Amino acid sequence: MTTQTAGPVGAGAGHPTSIHQEQHMSLTPNPSSPFATATPDVRHILPSTLGNPRPGALVLTDCDRLAVVPTEPLTDAHSLDPLPDGLCPDCIAAMQGVSRNTEQPSSECRECAAVTRHDGLCVLCRMDAHDEWWAQQQADPSA
Repeated sequence: MTTQTAGPVGAGAGHPTSIHQEQHMSLTPNPSSPFATATPDVRHILPSTLGNPRPGALVLTDCDRLAVVPTEPLTDAHSLDPLPDGLCPDCIAAMQGVSRNTEQPSSECRECAAVTRHDGLCVLCRMDAHDEWWAQQQADPSA
């Protein structure tokens, strides 16, 4: 499982073990998107099965929500001790194998009619809409 980090590790200062114990890292939240469903005020952990996702992509997180991949390099969250402040507690619980009740009610996707637990817009439709929105933001940030 990977997490996006800020500060010494995310800036490329070396392997996470090069951080001094007394230096505790704090993370900034994932970038925002009107199509993200993850809690916006924390950083989310991405499943390691995603490999190295493209910065700006909307992806599923360990807490089964959708968050934007930041531009900082990704770091294996298992290698961080202690874990940095600012991580999603539901993602941490999932990474540690602790079951938490994060399941959302299901509904029908308003675009394709698939069953979804992502507030009326399924994962694929959200990702498509996010990609269009993200490209527009990159082309004209004032839009």
